[in-house]
Amino acid sequence: MKLGITGGIGSGKTSVCRVFNVLGIPVFSADAEAREIMDSDPEIIEKVKRITGTDLYASGSLARMELAGLSSIMKIFLKRLMQLFTLLYSNISEFGRNLYLLHML
Repeated sequence: MKLGITGGIGSGKTSVCRVFNVLGIPVFSADAEAREIMDSDPEIIEKVKRITGTDLYASGSLARMELAGLSSIMKIFLKRLMQLFTLLYSNISEFGRNLYLLHML
């Protein structure tokens, strides 16, 4: 049997995994693995720099707080972009319906 632990920030995922460890249940932590890869894999480090457009490793290790800040900015941007697309395409859809109805007359 395999079990996945999911939840929001501060929901207790780490605490549950610690209990499993104490009980001798093997736990794979994707967060820990991601931290390890982002700190040690040169290819990943270069890709992070290229994707973010900034050197988050200038201090010698990943600036996690800065990365979190970028993530928050990106979420806000994506939300606004989706609102813009929704506005635009709902109006295009309405225009298409009206054009179709005009040609049906």
